[in-house]
Amino acid sequence: MAEAFRDHPTSRGTRVWRQSSWRAVGSGITLLLCVGLMLGVLVVAGFGAVAPHALDDAGTVVAVGAGVLLFVLVMGAMAQLLWRDMRGKFGGSITLTDTEIVLRLPPGRSLTHNPPHCDMTVALSDVIGIDARNEIYGAQGMAMMSRVYRLRRNSGDPVFLFEQRGIGSNVETASLQAIAEEMAKRAGGRVRELGRFEGRGGLLGAWRTAPPGWTAAPVSDARWSVLQRRLAFTASIGAAIGALWLLRFVIGSF
Repeated sequence: MAEAFRDHPTSRGTRVWRQSSWRAVGSGITLLLCVGLMLGVLVVAGFGAVAPHALDDAGTVVAVGAGVLLFVLVMGAMAQLLWRDMRGKFGGSITLTDTEIVLRLPPGRSLTHNPPHCDMTVALSDVIGIDARNEIYGAQGMAMMSRVYRLRRNSGDPVFLFEQRGIGSNVETASLQAIAEEMAKRAGGRVRELGRFEGRGGLLGAWRTAPPGWTAAPVSDARWSVLQRRLAFTASIGAAIGALWLLRFVIGSF
């Protein structure tokens, strides 16, 4: 979501932000490659199983079978994340006028919160404010941080807007702070900083992750020091070593 707000050419005072769908193409291509690899391994394993005298040793059969099963499970999980990521990059837009905010946001625009499709118009008089917070997810000695934004309103539940992913890493996406500030300004306020919060990192930061609750307490200074070291370590190991762990931020820079 690197795009900025642009003035509407036919309506004075109206500004429009649109998410480029080209970034979804990158996720889609990666998804196809992932599925292709998975199917290719299954085909090769199937031919090997029926080949004469192939894998005569029972121990080898078990080892190969376990390896294939693990690979398929990992690729399947990757494909599921990529599918969700691709959906979250199609067709998003936010329109600001002097009186309202029009939200057209796709599902899956966050890989951790997994918000549903949003299609609504919110009067500026109904907006309480825009919240922003940093979320840290630690797993297996590593950590990644994202920055999420939500809109609070008087007439209903808060609306999850968008997230910046992989902060401080080589997959960091563009900041969305300017967009959030423009929305808050139109509503007569400013972005409210909530602080730093820790979510559940899960397995390799990609599976069984869970965001912190919106009523959770921020991380303590002592815990933040530990997480900072993990963030620095994750950023230093590079994409080649950390690629699998960084999968939850897949194709974030497209």
